[in-house]
Amino acid sequence: MKTIIINNIEYEIETHNFNKTLKEIKIPKGWRLWTAEECIKLFNSYEKELNLTDCWFFIKQPFNKFGNYVARFYADSLWAFLDCYWYPSYRDGSLGVRFCRELK
Repeated sequence: MKTIIINNIEYEIETHNFNKTLKEIKIPKGWRLWTAEECIKLFNSYEKELNLTDCWFFIKQPFNKFGNYVARFYADSLWAFLDCYWYPSYRDGSLGVRFCRELK
């Protein structure tokens, strides 16, 4: 998987594991889902470098209250947004994941 390092965090550049529920996706040891804050910051500053012009992937749920739900990040050539109400059993052919990890 192609990655880029920004502020000592390694981010995947491509979305993968399409058409799976979040429960079906195994997050490798040491890696994690992107946060909502990272999606916003990275879209605003590194859209082209991270291939964020047209993407749709699961992110870490930003609200503790909704721990059993999942969130998703969506971006295309016109806009970007976060959704926070999909069930963990939700799947879509275009929805995947991107992982990142803190570097020491």
